[in-house]
Amino acid sequence: MATKKNCGKFQLSKRDDWETPLDLWRQIAAFLPPKSRIWQPFYYNGSCKAYMEQLGHQVVHEEQDFFSSQPPPGYLLCDNPPFSKRRAILRHLVVTLDISFILIVPMSTLATAYFHDLVAHANSSQAFKVIIPHRRMRFGNARSDPPFACVWLAYKCPFLAPPCQQLLFI
Repeated sequence: MATKKNCGKFQLSKRDDWETPLDLWRQIAAFLPPKSRIWQPFYYNGSCKAYMEQLGHQVVHEEQDFFSSQPPPGYLLCDNPPFSKRRAILRHLVVTLDISFILIVPMSTLATAYFHDLVAHANSSQAFKVIIPHRRMRFGNARSDPPFACVWLAYKCPFLAPPCQQLLFI
């Protein structure tokens, strides 16, 4: 997740304070090529880097402003962004950077007008894949889990190319 320092001009909500536990990283790691190079720009406490390295991936995860950062060449963004800024983050990733990513997002994101605009901008519904867990994601934090379901949203991930389905259930 993110801290106020790494989303630049955007003020984050207290509701953005959710740690991603190892079991959620294991879920998505099953879809990644072995020894993937992962960029995790949304800094929480650094544990996600340790988790992904434990799963065999090379990770860049530093506390810096996401919106002014450039992705390391050849890295896949795979992270849990602050949900309160997902619209700006998705737009930046698809329109400005046009890079491959896999993000945790609330399932309701898929029904928003801004997401449909991004699909139109990508000029192909094939650019996006949705990975739906078999049960609700649970986050490692002292509060209760969010009252909504989350999914993994992938964009331009060639390793998820056909014959892989648009919707993947895990």
